[in-house]
Formats: sequence, structure tokens, C-alpha cells
Amino acid sequence: MPATGILPATIGALLTEENVHLGVEASGKTELIRTLVAALASDPGEDLEQITGAVLEREALLSTGVGYGVALPHAKTGAVNETRVLFAITASPVEYDSFDGEPVRLIFLVVGPARSSRLHIQILGRISRILNDEHVRGLLIEAETASEVIAVFESAEAKLKPS
Repeated sequence: MPATGILPATIGALLTEENVHLGVEASGKTELIRTLVAALASDPGEDLEQITGAVLEREALLSTGVGYGVALPHAKTGAVNETRVLFAITASPVEYDSFDGEPVRLIFLVVGPARSSRLHIQILGRISRILNDEHVRGLLIEAETASEVIAVFESAEAKLKPS
């Protein structure tokens, strides 16, 4: 589900069965990002190379592999008109140049227009808080359907203290 300038009540509200992908196959970071950007695109006319380039350019500044098997690739680009998200769980761990040196399995991709800085930061902050919980990460890895993933996010976020 696209996001407007205000963060929805929950991250779960941003997720739909269409933007949750399980069992994603990739041999490395670049292939993983390309696969996820292709899955994120909602308009056949979108410039996938420009979106992918923006995510990879951001990734070159500092890895978004935040540790504990989690990556939060993101970018702002003129190639999209609204903020979009995608959550993926890989079939097997993918080397990602993470801060802790460990491969990733849980990936939350955020792509938005340049003017979406506040929303972008809100989404990344909330996702970071949710995925910081080891129990939540375990539940996500065990999830077998997109609806289970969404339920895990909704439950975890309901337990967060207001920031």
C-alpha cells in the first residue's frame, strides 16, 4: 500500500499480501535489491533502473544491513510519486555487508519521493524499533504466509510504547 505524507496508524497498515514476499531467492545484495525493487514497482512505466540506482547509491554510502539478519534498504527518488514499502524474507541468508558481518533474511524496502523525508524517517524508525526485538524476528522467520507476517507486525507494534 502506498503511503501519503502521514504515517498510518501501524506498519501493518502499510503492508498487504501483495507487498509481503516470502522465500525470496538472491545470491547477493545487488541481486536482492534488484529483485525487491522489481516486486515493489506498481506502474509498468516506472523506471526500475532509476529506482534501483537510487537504492544502490544510498547503500554505497553506508550499508543498511543493520544487524541481526535485518536490512532496511531505502531511497528517495524522483522516479516515484509516493512512498512505497515492501517486506521480504529470503529463502536462505544473503550476504549483505551488514554492520555485524552476518547475512540477512528480513528486508524492509522503503522507496519514496525526495519530498517525503519526514515520512521516510518515521517508517524507518518504527520498523527499526519493531525489528530490534529478537522474538519478533523469530516469529517473522517462522511465518508461512503474508497474512501471518502482517499479524506479527501489528501485534509487535501494538506493544510499542509511544515515542
